[in-house]
Parts: sequence; C-alpha cells; structure tokens
Amino acid sequence: MAHDHSHSRVGLGRRLLIGLVINAGMLVLQIVGGISANSLGLLSDAAHNGSDVAALGMAYAADRARERPGTERLTYAYGRWEVLVALVNAVALIAVSAVIVYAAVGRLIHPSSVNGPLVMAFALASLVGNALAAWLLEGEKSVNARSAFLHLVGDAAASGAVLVGGLFIWLAHLNRVDPVLSIAIAVWISYGAIKVIVEAGRILLEGVPVGLDVEDVERAVLGVDGVVGVHDLHVWSVSSTDAVLSAHVQFADTQLSGTTPIVDRIKEVLATAFGIHHATLELECAGQECADGCCIYAPATVSEQST
Repeated sequence: MAHDHSHSRVGLGRRLLIGLVINAGMLVLQIVGGISANSLGLLSDAAHNGSDVAALGMAYAADRARERPGTERLTYAYGRWEVLVALVNAVALIAVSAVIVYAAVGRLIHPSSVNGPLVMAFALASLVGNALAAWLLEGEKSVNARSAFLHLVGDAAASGAVLVGGLFIWLAHLNRVDPVLSIAIAVWISYGAIKVIVEAGRILLEGVPVGLDVEDVERAVLGVDGVVGVHDLHVWSVSSTDAVLSAHVQFADTQLSGTTPIVDRIKEVLATAFGIHHATLELECAGQECADGCCIYAPATVSEQST
C-alpha cells in the first residue's frame, strides 16, 4: 500500500534535508542547554542528535546517489550505497550509546546538581523538533530512510525521557534520575541499531529479502502454463527496496517465438506477487542438460513435487 500522508508528495531527498537542518539546530540547542543545566541527560541527547545530523547527512547523500545512472563499472548504479550508509549509522549509534553509558555510570557514582526546569525547557524544544523531523520520514520503506527515521524517533523518545526526568529532578531533587535515563536511552538506541545492522548485513550478503520465500517464488513460476521446470533459482536484494531474481526455466521443446509470451507471464507474476521487477531468465528445453553444466538444483523439494 502506498504511503498516503500529506508529506509523501515531497521528495525523500528534500525531507531528509529539512530534517538535517532541524537536527543541526537541535544539536546546538542541546549542547547549550546541557552545559547550562549541568545535565548529562541533555548532553547525551545532544550526542545522539549529533549522530542524527551525521545520519541524515549521509542518508541525504545516499538518496542523491541513488538517482545517478549505472556505469560500466557499477552496472547496478549506486543503489547499495544506502545500505552501507545505514550500516555505518547503526554502528555509530552503538558507539555513541557506549559513551553515554560510561558517562552515566560516573554520574551515578558521583551525583551532581542538575537544573530541572532548564532541562525541561530544552528537552521540550528538542522533542518537538525531532518529532517533526521523524514525521517527515514516517512510512518510508528504504533501509536508509528507516535508519534515519530510527535515529530521529530515538532522539524524540530520549528528549521525552529527559523532559520527564527534569520534572522529577525539579520536584523531588532526584539528581540520579538524569544518568539512569541516559542509560535507558542508550540501551533503547542500541537495540534499534542492532536490528538495522542485521538487515543491512543480510542485504550485503545477498540474502533472500525479508518476507520472501524462495519456494513460494518457484511454485509461482511453475504455475505458469508452459513451464515444466525451474532450477538454479536465486533471489537477492540490490537495495532495501529492489529485489532481483535469476533462474533457469525449462520449457517443452518449442520455437523461440513461442516462449516469449510465457516469459512475459512469468515476469508479470514475479512483479505482482513478490515485487520482483528485475528478473533474468535463462531458457532451456526440458530433458536436456543445464546450459552451463553446473546448475544448482535448489530447492529440490518443490521441483520434485511438481513432477
């Protein structure tokens, strides 16, 4: 289903740029607020926001790179650049989280006075800014945009936690709330970052796209009239939104002109049922040796069931 929010009419690149500007302003605001209020929570949020600025900057660059055409050396163009950016962003998030935890433990051992009302004021401003930037990217499917979205949602949640913490500090003088919230924020950020790393790693290892079953794909191809066998079937992702397929398809002995409508039907099925819009099919006559002589007949169970 298409993303139908009102901001969907604005290009992803433009929304990333707007989010970048918003977060750069929030970064400066939080640093000033953290120093003024002596709040590790605000400074931790600023560190996270700094990673947001870097993430959005790289995400914007990756989005622009995707628009560039392929070359003789990069025939798939720059689609996978977004995956590399998402991976770098996620690793950076874990590193930032480790620094936050280290500083927070020090504050737990040696508590210091924090200006609660000032913390609340700066945290509220940051919450509004990050929530707006996150809203601009809500619903995007690419791992690059979702990685940036995760950064922004995490920062908005962190700002909300700091806001609540500032209230406790102001009313109950619980200064240790500040580092405790910082640790909780760091753990939450790391969890989301690990999920992005796993997904990016799956794409870089050319694994089957999440939610797609190769056996289902083979069954669908075998269900097309005229197809008598499928083997050497591979499905992988060039980017988080672009799935690619290659396969050897066996036909009953027929003229080449007779195979064209069948190939068209196979590609239509792949596009409609599985979102695979780039399929390379090698045609073979049933009962003859595989064209390259070293095909991998997998998954065999489906082919066996079809015979």
